[in-house]
Amino acid sequence: MRAGVKMPDSSWALSLAVQSGPVASDDRTTILAEFRAELNDIAGTHNAALTGLRLYRESLMKHLADAPNPDANLLIGHGDPNEQGSLAYQRWPIRSIPKLLADDGPVAERLGQQWVVLIFTQWEHNYRPRLAQALGSKPEEIQDAYMGDIRHLRNDILHHAGIATQANTGRCLSLCWFQAGDRIVITTNHVAEFMHHCGLTIRP
Repeated sequence: MRAGVKMPDSSWALSLAVQSGPVASDDRTTILAEFRAELNDIAGTHNAALTGLRLYRESLMKHLADAPNPDANLLIGHGDPNEQGSLAYQRWPIRSIPKLLADDGPVAERLGQQWVVLIFTQWEHNYRPRLAQALGSKPEEIQDAYMGDIRHLRNDILHHAGIATQANTGRCLSLCWFQAGDRIVITTNHVAEFMHHCGLTIRP
């Protein structure tokens, strides 16, 4: 059986441990550089979204503190709701806003889960196949422990409503952040740890 192509445990985004097949160094280097940039941008997007969430919450609470009917809905949309032609495409009960927009609330939870899903999607459907082609291998032969853990987290997010299971998250080898039954709530600390594993953290 042909040996797989595995990424080393540290600084894997900089180099590959090639065990079979010819290597197109320029292609490999370019692909990995693009993936590093992708991970950087996804991490920055997650942080920007959380920062925006806090500012949005603070802004809303100033306006909703004296709402005459806290059981009414806050409507999000386009145009003045008092004018014809306006369109609301989302609503939340005013009473639920503080909990929904809390730092550890459902919206922040969803943002973290989107971080996981986006990383895995980019890896699995873009960078992994391209690396395999550059290395003359099959995509399943390109293996990395951290991306394997991201896959386990992603599976529980999409197939178990964001609840960690032993069958998926319980199989994580490096990103051992949750136990079976935990809600998968990704924080900036988790993102920083993942980026550190990838050799992408910077000390000013």
